[in-house]
Amino acid sequence: MLRAQINPHFLFNALNTLYAIAMKENSEKTADGIQKLGDMMRFMLHENHQNRIPLAKEIEYLHNLISIQELRLDENQQIELKINLQNPDREVFIAPMLLNPFGENAFNTASVSAMRPGLTLRLRTIQNTFFQSAQQLSPQK
Repeated sequence: MLRAQINPHFLFNALNTLYAIAMKENSEKTADGIQKLGDMMRFMLHENHQNRIPLAKEIEYLHNLISIQELRLDENQQIELKINLQNPDREVFIAPMLLNPFGENAFNTASVSAMRPGLTLRLRTIQNTFFQSAQQLSPQK
């Protein structure tokens, strides 16, 4: 759908220009966010059309989503992704964008100002079943 509305070549050229400006201005945090956004857009444009993709690619997308969300947090706030795969050496394939709602919903339900000290997202497999959970961490008293 995005491909039909925006010329991907233009979009990636614009992101590359913004990345170069951020680097020129010594804004590494902004440049990193732009680069991760570009990676996410490439994933959505290219990987999204396949029936199944490696879980590792989906997890990389989730890491990029987390990194972008972390840009708006204070330094004392953190987001942690814990992954526990029963057979980590076995390549697992899943439907593309399967983890996206999990990641986005975790941030939609967790108010940024209330994220003290942070949020933990967990992915695990038990006997070929995939589980995911999000937990808001409580401030220590």
